[in-house]
Amino acid sequence: MSGAKVDSSMPTHFEYILRPMPLREFISESWGQRFVHISGEPNKFEGLISWADLSAILEQPGLKPPRLRLVKRGQGIGPNNYVEDSEWNDSRIRSADLLRELDSGATLILNQCDDFSRPVRQLAASVERMFRCDVIVNLYAGWRSENGFTLHWDPQDTCIVQVSGRKRWTVYRPTRNWPLKYDVAENIVPDGEPYWDQIVNQGDILYIPRGWWHVAVPLEEPTLHLTVTIRRYNFIDMLHWFVESLKAHEVCRLDIAAETQAQKTAMETISAIVQSEWCQPLIERFQEAKDGARRVRSSVHLPVLPTARCHQLTDQSLLRLNSSRPLHFHVVDGARVRFDANNRTWEFPQGMRRALEQLNDFEAHSLGELFTSGNDGVDEGLNELIKAGLVQVHDPAKSDWASNRTIRQPAVL
Repeated sequence: MSGAKVDSSMPTHFEYILRPMPLREFISESWGQRFVHISGEPNKFEGLISWADLSAILEQPGLKPPRLRLVKRGQGIGPNNYVEDSEWNDSRIRSADLLRELDSGATLILNQCDDFSRPVRQLAASVERMFRCDVIVNLYAGWRSENGFTLHWDPQDTCIVQVSGRKRWTVYRPTRNWPLKYDVAENIVPDGEPYWDQIVNQGDILYIPRGWWHVAVPLEEPTLHLTVTIRRYNFIDMLHWFVESLKAHEVCRLDIAAETQAQKTAMETISAIVQSEWCQPLIERFQEAKDGARRVRSSVHLPVLPTARCHQLTDQSLLRLNSSRPLHFHVVDGARVRFDANNRTWEFPQGMRRALEQLNDFEAHSLGELFTSGNDGVDEGLNELIKAGLVQVHDPAKSDWASNRTIRQPAVL
């Protein structure tokens, strides 16, 4: 597709995080299959998040569990030890008490820190676009030598991004293939030799697939890492979605009858429906439904966005889809295009489709470029998407994500 090209030299892009391992190699040989350690330069993640950024976040009111947690040797530390609720019903960190707990060996956890940092949020969106699954980022900081959590496994894939300092990680192979959070069998703790037991240095990353056991220990020095949590869909997820979709059929909503023949008739009808529905491209339908239901991430770029309308913008104004999932288009009556995004259904004149397809590459496009796709309903459609937050607008002179990108100039209208 035409338009701006992704600058993969920035730490907010998953391809950069993996360097020097090529993305194609990671996906073909490691993704969902095996543990990976990738060494990097100490300054690799500068600009992603810093100690100063974390300090400023902790000074904000409203932080308390489960967003902010302190843990030590697998045990949570009660928030009463470091959080105070004011008369205005607004919790604040008692900094002296917080520092005392950290000095005594507690690990600080800031869950979903992508809500507080635009670069981290951009990284999460990059991973989500890559794999079309739910992604959040949690922050871990430690100072002493006590581990935050004991040996455990996670029900999702994780990428450990070592932003600052060092940490010792011990990793074991899975003892149950593809374990689930709510499973039917216990996942037995490993008792053999670890698969990997080394120090992770500043600038390194780890990739830990679901089910691999691990434990991390600080080294009596400040250490800060991000855990990129990648919640991939599995066939149990798809089956749950499939069963929910059967509610559209009246027979599936029936009460189970006491009469044997009625039960038999209903079961035969339901069986035929299941077989018919199952023959469709079910996995893609499931993925498309998940893409359309995914909420867009917060994005506020002042002062342009609140009053942005197409007629007020220039041909050089930059627009980009504010979504971490692709749009899936369906033609309605040969004259309109329909798609689901941000948990709602959108419908526009068919003339809007080419502009939407250009935006669907997640890159920046000039307004003039989008209007070369045809003018039938484009301005009204873009205005609606901008107002709803599904399309971002940037001033090229002030845009952070437009820098270092080549924008194709619009053709003469």
